[in-house]
Parts: sequence; C-alpha cells; structure tokens
Amino acid sequence: MAKTIGKYEIIRSLGSGAMGEVFLARQAAIGREVAIKTILANVAKGEEAEGRFRREAEAAGKLSHPNLVTIFDFDKDGDTFYLVMEFVKGDDLDDVIKHQALSHSQFLEVLAQVCDGLSHAHRNGIIHRDIKPANVRVIRDGKHLQAKVMDFGIARVEDSNMTATGIVMGTVSYMAPEYIRSGHATTQSDLFAVGVMLYECLTGRKPFAGDNTTTILFKIVSETAPPIDLSAIHGISPSIRNVLDKALSKEPGDRFQTADDFAKALRACKDPSWTGTLDEATAMITKHQEALAQAPPPPSDDTRLVPRQAPPTVVERVAPAEGTAVLAPVPAGKGGGRTGLFAAAGAAALAVLAGGGYLALRPKAAPAPEAPPPVQAPPRAEAAPPAPAPAPQAEAPRPVPAAQVESRPVPVKAEAVKAEPPRPEPVKPAPAKPEPPKPEATGAKAVAALLNADPRQAAAQARTLAANEPGNAEVQGLYLAALYRSGNAWDFERALSRAAASGVTVKKMLAAAPAFREALAQESRLRKAKPPAGILPDDVMAKILAGL
Repeated sequence: MAKTIGKYEIIRSLGSGAMGEVFLARQAAIGREVAIKTILANVAKGEEAEGRFRREAEAAGKLSHPNLVTIFDFDKDGDTFYLVMEFVKGDDLDDVIKHQALSHSQFLEVLAQVCDGLSHAHRNGIIHRDIKPANVRVIRDGKHLQAKVMDFGIARVEDSNMTATGIVMGTVSYMAPEYIRSGHATTQSDLFAVGVMLYECLTGRKPFAGDNTTTILFKIVSETAPPIDLSAIHGISPSIRNVLDKALSKEPGDRFQTADDFAKALRACKDPSWTGTLDEATAMITKHQEALAQAPPPPSDDTRLVPRQAPPTVVERVAPAEGTAVLAPVPAGKGGGRTGLFAAAGAAALAVLAGGGYLALRPKAAPAPEAPPPVQAPPRAEAAPPAPAPAPQAEAPRPVPAAQVESRPVPVKAEAVKAEPPRPEPVKPAPAKPEPPKPEATGAKAVAALLNADPRQAAAQARTLAANEPGNAEVQGLYLAALYRSGNAWDFERALSRAAASGVTVKKMLAAAPAFREALAQESRLRKAKPPAGILPDDVMAKILAGL
C-alpha cells in the first residue's frame, strides 16, 4: 500500500467496495483526517469516463448539508482516481439495526434526516444510487441524534449519461424495481431504498429476503413485502404501516414524490396520535422545527452509539464488496439509447428471470398460498435472526431425459389354449407375440439428453423441431438452450427473433423449458464473474429483456 495518495498521507485501510478501496488519511497541510476512496481503473477507463467522473464529483462537491458527508476533493494520482471526503466517526446504521440500539421513534428520526439529506442532493440534481444502512452514519450525543449519508462514490448527476458505461451499481436488497428492470436510477430509486431501510428498522429484517441474488431481485420486482406486526411496534403511530406500504410501492408514481414528503410522514409517525394525513403532518413538523430551533447545536465531537446489551465496538468501515452487485461493463453505442439501458441491467434481470424464483410465472399447479404471516419485530437489543430461506414454490414436472427412459418390451399374457383331440402330429400353439419395443426417445427428450454430451448435435436436432413447431415454447426454449451450450450466439439471436415472431415470448420459454432457464442462469453467473465472461452479446440480452 502506498504511503501517500496525492497530498494525503495514508493512515490505514478502512475497507473495500464495488468501486475501489477506502482509506483513512491525513491532509498534512492542516492536519485534518479525511476518508479517501480510490476508484478502480477499469471503472474510470478512458477520457470520457474521466471527464464524467470529474463533472459529477464537482457537482457532488457543491453539496453542503448537515446530513450529507462533505466531499473535499477529486483528483488523479498516476493512474488512480480518488475522492476525498469528510471522515465521520460513529456507527453505521447497519450495526444500529442489528443491535436494535434505538427506539422505533429514534429510528424514524434517523431516516427522516436521511431524507433531509437526499432532498438537498435531489434538488441539486444528484442521485445517490446506493442508499443502504452501511452508507448511513449515526452519531449520538446524549439525546441528540445526527445521521449522515455517506459514499457518494457512485452517485450521478441526474441528467448525465453515467449509465452509458453499462454498469449497474448498487446493493441488491435496496434496488428499486424500475432500477432492476431498466438500469436507470432516479430520485424515486433512492426513496425506495429508504423504504427498505424503514422496514428493516421496524422489524430487524429485510422485506425482500433470499439466500441468493436471483431470489431477492425476483421478490423486489414481483412480490409484496410481508406485513409488519403493529402489536410489536410501540411509541409511534399505527399509520406507519401506510407510510411503509407507500414507500415500497412497485410503481414510482405511487411512492412519496419527494424526499421532503417522506421525511414529513416519518416525523409525523413519531406521534402515536397521528392519523395519517399530510396536512396534519405539516402542523406537527412545524411544531417539531420550532422545538429544534430552541435546541442546543449539534455536538462538535462525534459520540458512538453503544448497543444496549453489547460491548462497544469501533466501526469505521464500508460495506463489504460481496453485498454489492456490479454488472458486466457494456460498451456504449452511439447516442446511448434504450438498448444500452437494457444491457446495463442485463445480468441483474437475467438473475431475476433465470433462477428458481421465476417459477411463480409458470402455470400454477396448486391454489395460491395464503398471505405470509405478519413479521414479528425482534426483541430489543438482540441481533435480528437471519431471514428464512424462501419457501419453495410449486414447480411443474420436468421432462425426463431420454437417457433415463428404458425401452422394454411390454409382456403380454398368453391366452389359455383349449385342449384339442390328439393328432398324429400335435402342434404346440405359438407363443403370443410381444408388442414391438417402443422406439428410443425422440424429439424434445432426445435433444435434452444430448445437451450435455453433444450440444452441437443437440442444436442440429432441435433446429428441425423448432422449424416444425414454431409455436411450441418448450421446443423453442430447448433450441435456444442448445445454441447457447454450443456457443452459437449468432444463431441464438436469429432463433430468438423467429420465436418472438411466432408469438413465443421469453416468459413462455422460461416457464416451459428448464434448459432455457439454466442457460440464462449460466449467463448471469458468467457476467458476474471477474473478469466478466458472458457468451451472449449485449444486444441479444437487450432483446431478451425487451421480450418481457
């Protein structure tokens, strides 16, 4: 590790994330401690990317708000770009939630302050894009709480073309549905993430839990969060349930339209008597602001939160990289366009489509399950238990590969033969002829059996089937899977177009052809590898997404 970056002396590493590494450093000239975030060379590659990062760092550097971490500098040392930020002591909200170190009312105030900071950023055209508990510091001095939103390292200017690089950034559990679908973040994407944090603060667990990325992304896009148990939540208004439902709406237009409105509702919920009207909330907030005006100023020295039943810990970190989804870089086409946005979200959307979570889109084999039971809030001062793995959903039986089907003659019972009078040369009755053996598996089953052993031969056989049955979703999906296995991306694109022209959608093929689901799951894994190694071109991925 270098001893200096630019004019800053490195003290120690604080952690690493999707964009690079973060260090605690000292600005020697004035003796100020700062946090420095380096930016990976592959992220900031090229003159266009360099100019974009500089413009957006300059815009973020103009933000000045008590609930936002201040950005001091942005520069380049050799081949390394770096961002210099205010170093904030305190606790990550992630740890505060884990230890339930605040009351429900205090959690609401922390999130309202997060909204205050985001409101300032949004008014200045800055979208954070990675709002999560690990990027919120909580500082406490007696009864005074202060929240600071950190890590504007992947923020972007609202009208800039940051997504032209084809990188979808953010942490999976806090991504908004529209961000997953399109790769385009808006101010509403930030507010959805605050809604996820609100659910987490109230219950101790995430609203869209799963043991893998596929499940989580699918739930965010398709499922409603389990209802909270109001009987386990004390000291705040029952209207918090309505606030939460609004914040987690799938459609951006159904959510709070501004961070100010969200903050207003959160602070109103601190009063147990609030009935849920924004006019009433406005009056309450006015009273709250008058009280704040008479309160002492924020503390000059940062004081750390101590869990109620846990020993104090020093937490100066950033979120681990494993919790962050960064999709494969996509070369930007001329002029950008929707294809670039689709390709940017390709791996995330493929994870949604190709995994087991997609089973919900299949024809239902059983009545819909009852709504999940209310989520119980965990006991105070105890770490929240891990989220349960998602319950398996009914799955249509998969076709049995031909290799597992044995062709046996079907025995036929010999009919009883009546006794005949003796003859000079008695003739024994001929034994009953067995039915002819069933032919070896052909068609889709034969192709499925060849997929692993000889993908090219499987593709050749599937091509004929696909031509003969253009409207068969299972056959079309199997043909695409065989082309994928054989690495034939050119024919894959043409076959995908022919299937669409015949009315066979990606959804239908995912539901009917397990091999097609497995192929897209494999593509998702390859694109998330380091370095990315996807087989399908980006424009083909865009067509897959457009077919939804």
